[in-house]
Amino acid sequence: MSEEVSKSEKVEPGFPLAGSMWVPFLVAVLLMIVEGAMGYQSWAFTSDGLTKAWLLNWKQWITVGSGISAIIALAVFRGFHEFVSDWKQLFLPTFFVLVFITLGGPIALLHILGTGLVFFTTPMGNRSFIKEYNSAVVISALDFIIFGLILMFWGADKTMLAARYIWNINLMFVCGYGLQFQQKGALKVVMGIILGTMVFLVVFITPLTASYIKHINTVGPAELTNSIAFAFLDTSSNFMNYLKTGSHGVSQLFNMSQYSGGGSSEEPEDPQGLYLKELDQGDRPFRTGSKVYATAMLEAKTLEDPIVAQVICYTTMENDLGDEEAVMGKTNGNIGATQFTIISFSQHTVRCSFDQLPEGDYEIYFNATFDFAAEIRMKLYLMDRERLLNDQVSLENKGQDSSSENVLKRIYDIDDTDPEPIYTSGPIKLQLGTDNLPIDIGAGTIRQSQYSLIVENDWDKGGRIDKFNNIYIKIPDTFALSNPADSCDLPASITNEQFEKGFKTYKLDLDDRFTNIKDAIGVSCMMDLTSNSLDPTPITIRYVKAYVDYTYVMQEKTEVEVEGRGT
Repeated sequence: MSEEVSKSEKVEPGFPLAGSMWVPFLVAVLLMIVEGAMGYQSWAFTSDGLTKAWLLNWKQWITVGSGISAIIALAVFRGFHEFVSDWKQLFLPTFFVLVFITLGGPIALLHILGTGLVFFTTPMGNRSFIKEYNSAVVISALDFIIFGLILMFWGADKTMLAARYIWNINLMFVCGYGLQFQQKGALKVVMGIILGTMVFLVVFITPLTASYIKHINTVGPAELTNSIAFAFLDTSSNFMNYLKTGSHGVSQLFNMSQYSGGGSSEEPEDPQGLYLKELDQGDRPFRTGSKVYATAMLEAKTLEDPIVAQVICYTTMENDLGDEEAVMGKTNGNIGATQFTIISFSQHTVRCSFDQLPEGDYEIYFNATFDFAAEIRMKLYLMDRERLLNDQVSLENKGQDSSSENVLKRIYDIDDTDPEPIYTSGPIKLQLGTDNLPIDIGAGTIRQSQYSLIVENDWDKGGRIDKFNNIYIKIPDTFALSNPADSCDLPASITNEQFEKGFKTYKLDLDDRFTNIKDAIGVSCMMDLTSNSLDPTPITIRYVKAYVDYTYVMQEKTEVEVEGRGT
């Protein structure tokens, strides 16, 4: 009898039998079938699954929510049983596989790892640990449910994804009580290191996370990557600074460092867009009464969607009145415009033909019209006016230059005092301008600051801006245009188009000035800033942006000679 009792109370790691592991994988396959029938593709079938979080529509909630609910119910049901059976131990690995396939992504994998550690840290076969096991299952499920709910109402933005790296509640829970049960020294050391790291992240990156969550939606991919990769290293290297200045000081460091990712506002050697090039046809002349033709090459350079271009060709002849008039040719055998859909780095030959032309020398023109878009963003520094004045006085007392620029350099170690705008490449060049930095904001006052956008035709390849389809101004959601109706050169209205979390988007009501642009055109607005835009740090960093959608016309010409029959 005593031998039976000792066997029942024996503490062993609780990983289920290997032969039973087909069950969760069967569930995963069934889930995929259900998803396929409902028209939803999970992480397992998407190329970008590792960069996205799901649970954003009702179909996904049915597939994930039903599985999670069943697991919670069964886990609670287990608590009323006197003994634990092997098949009920499969609830957790089933949950593991189900969520991994449905949610996907490296952040989800981190949390699923915490869930999987339950099997290695919770002893099975002893009734004393049923409550701990059930608690781990429920906490793991709630971890994903709460995350999914936040995604539903907040959106799958970088704020939540970054925060998930730090706030891994179930992993901390599992490691914490797992340290009490494990008998193997090596595993206890690993658990201790994991738990210690998590505690360090929570304690010392909490202020950083607060700043990160508040501003992450105003940065681009480069700054985001830099911030996630180096946040832990930055915090470690500034550990002594934390002890001296507290969370306020570390928050300031993080606030400034995460936006210093840099970039270039210079056009690359071959910017994105559509290229139209003539093809050499040799010196052979054409004869009167026969067909005349010329060829050109279309090539697209784009990282996103294919470029759709409308191509026409024509030449000019002198009419009876002595005026030049256009004579349309056929493009690839079609009268009028021919449409080409061109993916990146592919080439399409365009053939222009005329049934016949009189004797003489001709210039044959190819026109390719296509829609394109460009974005630009620029970093701003904001400061409390009183703090800025105090900093300037401090520099004066030391006999140093007390300019605002020198305040950024000398006191806050910011070398990039006049940030260059960063814009996407293409046929046009964008420029953004505002007041001198830092912009000082007084308590209880409205600080007006300029927002100026200049668009210029930057290609020397014979192109022009045919028209602007839309121009959107994006400013932080704590900013506002002074009076959208007349604070800009053109009427502007707030819109949900081109929505971006953390920003207010205004759409300009364009007029005839924004058509047939050969050189440059600009628009200027006035922004209202209040102390609500300031962080509890000496330097606040914000971004202003613009999005421009336009139609561009590329032109290329070639020369041909038509000789008479008797020549």
